[in-house]
Amino acid sequence: MEQVNGCNHFNKETKNQLRCERATLKRKSSFLLPFLLFIIIFISDDTLTFGTNANKLFIYFKYLIYFLLMLWLLNRFGIRTIVPMSTIYLFAIIIAIFSTALVNFDFRGGYGYQIMTVTLAFLIAHFINHKQFLEIFSKYLFVLCIISILVFIVANSFSGLLEYFPVHENTAGVQFANLYISGVFIDVGAIRNTGIFREPGVFMIYLLVCILFELYYSTKPNMKHIALYSIAIITTFSTAAILILFFVIAGYILTQKGKGIVKYKAITMVFAFILISIFIFYPNVSFKIFSKLDMDSATM
Repeated sequence: MEQVNGCNHFNKETKNQLRCERATLKRKSSFLLPFLLFIIIFISDDTLTFGTNANKLFIYFKYLIYFLLMLWLLNRFGIRTIVPMSTIYLFAIIIAIFSTALVNFDFRGGYGYQIMTVTLAFLIAHFINHKQFLEIFSKYLFVLCIISILVFIVANSFSGLLEYFPVHENTAGVQFANLYISGVFIDVGAIRNTGIFREPGVFMIYLLVCILFELYYSTKPNMKHIALYSIAIITTFSTAAILILFFVIAGYILTQKGKGIVKYKAITMVFAFILISIFIFYPNVSFKIFSKLDMDSATM
């Protein structure tokens, strides 16, 4: 009897210890996820400041951050906790990159950077819950959308205010006003919404991923988020983005059933009406978006 009671006592202590460990891990994760997402979004090759900036100091800073983050994740989780089969895939990719460098007799830092980013991506994907990842990703993009739309309005209506911000140059020699939380290209014709990203086409990919998440993955789509993402996509003046957005939303509506879909159909019709009205009363907007579909655009 004493032995049984002792076992029960041991089991209770073990359960309490496990419960404490899980609570501690959850508290740490609440900081870890936003921190990782901040680096992935703001300090990446897709941004103006850290991706295509002609000032190499920003690029070297990004390399340093990636390297320190990789070491930190390895130390935090430990390589022993990684599934062996997953590790084989990682090493296969690393060997392929190294073999390419060896065959081409090219041992510049680019291959090392590829190995570092692949390893970092592997660690993040292996240890982070993808649902939490997408939820925080969506929140970040929602904030970026608000900022980018405000900057877009200011840049088109009060362009003189951009003179108070530093002017940088990208690797193609094009200057941009760097607000760090957004960017605006200078003297390139029509001002398009790029957010913090190196070009509008990259920004629209992030926005479409968020819309796909809201419509096809989340249990209840956040219409406020979808509306803002859609407005941001229109301000990128990306023809491909607007066409894809149309098919994504149309596909969602056609595949839904039940009474709740009536509300989404109504909202979609109102949004479509507003969009068509903009194209009719502001033909310049329509031209900026759809001029690339003209046959003569190939020679432009």
